[in-house]
Amino acid sequence: MSAIPLSAERERVLAQILNSLEPRGSCLFVVQYRNSDFNRMANLPIAEPWHDGFLLKSLRGYSFYALISPAALAKLLGQAGFEVVNQQLNQGSVYMWAIRPET
Repeated sequence: MSAIPLSAERERVLAQILNSLEPRGSCLFVVQYRNSDFNRMANLPIAEPWHDGFLLKSLRGYSFYALISPAALAKLLGQAGFEVVNQQLNQGSVYMWAIRPET
């Protein structure tokens, strides 16, 4: 999710994942919520703020970087229709297990 720069595209991807799961099917989502390299890169002169992250322009084009907090990821998944069942934090990454609820 943190490599997708547009909210609408994140929502579309999550809807596709949810729809591909059977009821009670699960998916593991992993994002970074803390990263010293991201903090350093965000302060570079070539970094441009963009939504909840920033763009870096290079000779090959643009790259998008964002940090997503555990709370923000849980909210995003909940809005998409997932039920978060577990999460684990490890060295700046959050591992969040979510299921497609039974309907």
